[in-house]
Amino acid sequence: MSRLAFFVVLLMLFLLAAFLAFVDDTPATEGALESSSSLEATVPVESVRRDPSPSSPPTAPPPPPAEPTVTVEQNENPSHEETLIAPRIIGRAVDPEGKPLVEVRVVLMKSTRISPSLMRRKVVWRGRCDEGGRFRIDDAPMGKLIVVLDRFDPVHVVGGDRTLTVDAIQVYDLGDVVLGGEGHMKLSLKFLLPDGRPAAGRFVKLHSFNMDKGPRSGTTDDSGEVSFTAWAPEDGFSMYAKPPKGCDHIYAKMLPESQRPNYEGLLEEDGWLPRSREFIRFYPGDEFSAIFRFKKKKVVKEKMGVLVLHLPHPTGAMAYSYSASFLDKPPQGTGHSLHDGPPYEVKLPQGRLLVHVSEFHSDGYKQPFTARRVARKEILLGERYDWTVDFDDVIWAHGRLMRDGKPFPHVSWLQAAERSILPFMNSGKTDEKAEFLIPLDPYSKEWSFDFTLGEGRYFRHTIHRKPLITDEENRRVLEVGDVVVESGESGR
Repeated sequence: MSRLAFFVVLLMLFLLAAFLAFVDDTPATEGALESSSSLEATVPVESVRRDPSPSSPPTAPPPPPAEPTVTVEQNENPSHEETLIAPRIIGRAVDPEGKPLVEVRVVLMKSTRISPSLMRRKVVWRGRCDEGGRFRIDDAPMGKLIVVLDRFDPVHVVGGDRTLTVDAIQVYDLGDVVLGGEGHMKLSLKFLLPDGRPAAGRFVKLHSFNMDKGPRSGTTDDSGEVSFTAWAPEDGFSMYAKPPKGCDHIYAKMLPESQRPNYEGLLEEDGWLPRSREFIRFYPGDEFSAIFRFKKKKVVKEKMGVLVLHLPHPTGAMAYSYSASFLDKPPQGTGHSLHDGPPYEVKLPQGRLLVHVSEFHSDGYKQPFTARRVARKEILLGERYDWTVDFDDVIWAHGRLMRDGKPFPHVSWLQAAERSILPFMNSGKTDEKAEFLIPLDPYSKEWSFDFTLGEGRYFRHTIHRKPLITDEENRRVLEVGDVVVESGESGR
C-alpha cells in the first residue's frame, strides 16, 4: 500500500505543478476575441456604409491611411436626376456625313432690340467642342439667343448657327449642327502704293456677309499679293486693307454679279462709291482677282465759320442742343449740347446748313429725352452768322394704349427715326393708366412711334395731323384716343 500511496502522491504533485504553470499565462477576454483582425476580415466590403449618419455610427474601423476615403455625393448617383439652377444648351457639331468635328469654336450671342430698326448682339459665352464634337453651355441667359459654330480650319469656311428662345430653366438640345465643307472660290488680290510699287506687308481682312463664317485674314507678299483659296461665292464679302503711313485705308465690297444693277449710275470708273468712300467690285463666278491702289491722304483745310445762337438762359433742368446738316455734303452733319453761354458760339464748316435747336429736359435719369420746344433755319454760313432763336412749341399727342380690351401700362415708346425730320428721338413709357403724352415736332404732317411689346416685338402706330385743342397748361394737344395693339403682331 505504501508503494501505491507514494505513486498517487507523486501524480498529484505533478498535476498541481502543471496547473500552476498554466495559470501564470495572461488569458484573452471574450470582448477582445470579438474585435480580432481575423473576424474583421470576414465582414463584406459592400456592407460598410460610406455615408454614415449620426443615428447609426459605423461599427467597422476606418480604412488604412494608404487608401483614400470615397464619399458618394447624391449627384454622382446615376439614378438621381440633376436639378438645374439655370438653362443649359447642348448640341454636337458634325460634318455633312454626320461625323463629329473637334476643332470647332462655339459662340453664344444674345440678341436685344434697342430700337425697332436696330438689333444688338452681345457675346455672352465662348468655348469649343470636345473630342466627340459635343458642346455644353451652362448658365445660359433668358431671351433670344444665337449659337454660332465655326471651324478653326480656315479652309472650311461654312459654319452653322441655331437661333432659340430661352424662357425656362431646362435643357435645350440643339441636336446635330452640320457645318459645311471646303470653300471653292479663289480670291487673288493685289495692292499697290500710290507710285505703283507693290504694297508688301499689308494686313488684309475679309468678312463674309453670312454671319456663319468667321473673318479671314492674310498679309501681302513682296509682290503686294495675297490669296484666299477657300470661300463660298454666293454670299459676298467686305474687305479691309491696312494702309502704309500717309495713305488712306482701303474698304471694299466684293459682290456677286447679280447685284450690279443695284449700283447702276453710282460708281466711278474704278468702282469707287463716293457716298460711302469704298470700292464696289463684282465677280461672275468662282474666281476673282482685283488690283487696289492706296491713295495718299488728302489734307483739306475747310474754311470754318462761327454760328452765334442767341438764346435766353435755360431755366431749371432745361438745356439746349443743336444739330447742323451740311446741305452741300449730304448726309453729313454734326450736333452737340450747348454749354458756356448764352450766346452760344459754334464752329462749323462754311456753306449751306440746316440748323435745328432744341430745348429739352436735362435730367435724363428721371425724365425721358424729349424736346419741349424746337426751332429750325436754313442758313448760308460765312465767317460769322448771328441767329436770334425763336422757338416753336411742340405738339403733344395724348392717348391710351389698349390690348385685349384692357389698358396696357408701362410700355416703352420710341419715335421712328426715319419719320422724324428733327435731330432728336423722343422716348418714354405709358403711365400706370396706360396713357401717353408724346411731344411731336410742329413741322410734320404725320409722325410714327414704336411701342415695345417685349421679346423683340413692337407695334408701330402712325399719328396724322388733325385739329388741335389747348389743355389747361396751355399746351397744343392732338387727341389720339385709344391705340389698340393686337397681341403678338407688329404694326410695321
